[in-house]
Amino acid sequence: MVLVGASCSKTFTTNTNATTNKNTAVANKNVNAKTNTNTSNVNAANVNTTNVNVAEEATSITIDKTVYAIGEDITVTYNIIETLKDGAWVGIVPTDTEHGLESDGDAADVDWQYLDGSTSGTMTFTAPDEAGDYDIRAYDTEFEGGVELGDYASFTVTE
Repeated sequence: MVLVGASCSKTFTTNTNATTNKNTAVANKNVNAKTNTNTSNVNAANVNTTNVNVAEEATSITIDKTVYAIGEDITVTYNIIETLKDGAWVGIVPTDTEHGLESDGDAADVDWQYLDGSTSGTMTFTAPDEAGDYDIRAYDTEFEGGVELGDYASFTVTE
């Protein structure tokens, strides 16, 4: 909730008796404002309030299941919010590969596909020929300084 005409820091609680008229509430407020060292009361009459909903979006990578047979299709769905550079890619990387730098993922990947500027969609990989634990990871570029993007999906390949 955003309070117009009153300011306070840290945490606060609000007691409200309000009537709503087309998404705007006009109310008498009694606000207890807490700071690190003291408590103060702020009384304001007829304070206009606006409700603000903030949805945090994050990069996501999901797969259709977590265990695959060698050679089985893996369906990957991705939604990337970070800015992509030329050479951005998604790939299969052994789980024990260090996270973070593109150069580490690139040195260990067993399969990959370029994103070609696409920030959301679906792609299909083939499960590796060797049983083990793997991740689907995304990287912002294949060039020097590239980094892993947000989320990853882990899976196991069995014989």
